[in-house]
Amino acid sequence: MNVTKRLIPVNFTKGRSGFKPVGIVLHLMDGTLKGTDAWFRNTKSQASTHYGVGKKGEVYQWVDEADTAWGNGRVYKPTWKLVRSENPNLYTISIEHEGVSGHIWTEEQYKATAELVQQIAKRWDIPLDRDHIIIHSEIYALKPSCTGPGLDMDKFMALVSPTTSLQNVLVKGSASPSVYWADAKDILHSIPSWEFYLEFFNGEIKVLDQKMVDSMKKGLPFTKSA
Repeated sequence: MNVTKRLIPVNFTKGRSGFKPVGIVLHLMDGTLKGTDAWFRNTKSQASTHYGVGKKGEVYQWVDEADTAWGNGRVYKPTWKLVRSENPNLYTISIEHEGVSGHIWTEEQYKATAELVQQIAKRWDIPLDRDHIIIHSEIYALKPSCTGPGLDMDKFMALVSPTTSLQNVLVKGSASPSVYWADAKDILHSIPSWEFYLEFFNGEIKVLDQKMVDSMKKGLPFTKSA
């Protein structure tokens, strides 16, 4: 993943007033990467995020992570567990995504954003879980279209942290017919008679990249009596 630095001279605050990023917030541009780049450079917008990801996986950086972008300042009926009384811009890093409401994320967007989130999280020691990786509407409920239905959050979290969202579910590889059960410790167990578990889990199977499933094959075979 290559990050193109297009740091903006306006619409951000230098520093973080002593705060440290604890959350990464995903946004939807409701437009294009080029258009958003221009909008963030316009003083009338009074808006910015740290990064933007295009449909082809291009990544722009508009604001330094050590500085405060203006993307999460409004708070209304937040569901995010870590929201505070202070302006959320002070303790979040924001990532915009090219597209309009209902746009289905491209595979390039999933891949680039997952890698970007992993790098940000490593720099700031942010846990890779749903308490720390959120969507904008979890802070500002009046914007349910951000990021809207086009983002499969379970799929995204599985890419960001393969053991984050697989507990107590059935999973299979994209190329393999085998189905596995992920236990409470996120260990995959082979299932000789998986039809029983399809019924038990209401027929839901999460399909993951085959390489990811192969890397997670560990632990003992699981049986009904185990």
